[in-house]
Amino acid sequence: MGMIGRLKRILKAVVADIVEKARDPELELARFVEEVEMSLGEVRTEAEEVRLRRDRLARLAAENQVAAEEWMAKAESAAGRDEDDVAREALRRHHEAHDEMESCRERMNQAEEALRTLQEDETALRRKLAEAREERKRLTARLRRAESEKHAGAALADADRPSEAADRVREEILDMQSEGEATRQVHAESIEAQFAQIDAGPSLEEELTALKERVKKRPDAEDTKQ
Repeated sequence: MGMIGRLKRILKAVVADIVEKARDPELELARFVEEVEMSLGEVRTEAEEVRLRRDRLARLAAENQVAAEEWMAKAESAAGRDEDDVAREALRRHHEAHDEMESCRERMNQAEEALRTLQEDETALRRKLAEAREERKRLTARLRRAESEKHAGAALADADRPSEAADRVREEILDMQSEGEATRQVHAESIEAQFAQIDAGPSLEEELTALKERVKKRPDAEDTKQ
């Protein structure tokens, strides 16, 4: 695509539409910025060439104006001396210089108009480039923020998710707690059973009384007393 076609397409482009319609907005914006920068360089180069051509035409117009005036003066001088052939040639040269002067001025005006158009295009391209760069900066910031939030979310999820080592340690602690609780329970039951047996059994006094009763009832108890 030539410079003119690309320039028209760029100036008609809407940066927001590029971002909205692109599958990869960041890549498309980068390409668009590259195209704008390229077109801007071409417009500047073309503007410089037109400026040089305008200045050259201005010099030629001025030179031909001076030549036309000089030839007119020679024609008048020759006509005053009745040198018709010389006057006739001077007049011909005068018209050539005058026509060339007018042509240079016309082309100079065309160059001036082209230069104004190129300057307007350059201004428009500068605005378009600034807009695209700003949108690219905002897009990059949004993508980085989204990526950071994604990483942060993943980190939080990993933090909330127990690791295998932590699971093993937690299970060992629970097992130890369960074993300790079972041991304490068995020990407590044993002690309670012992106390229960003690409470349930006769006291020494009761046992002694019962023993005396049994002794008194023996047949040989009366003999012993005698």
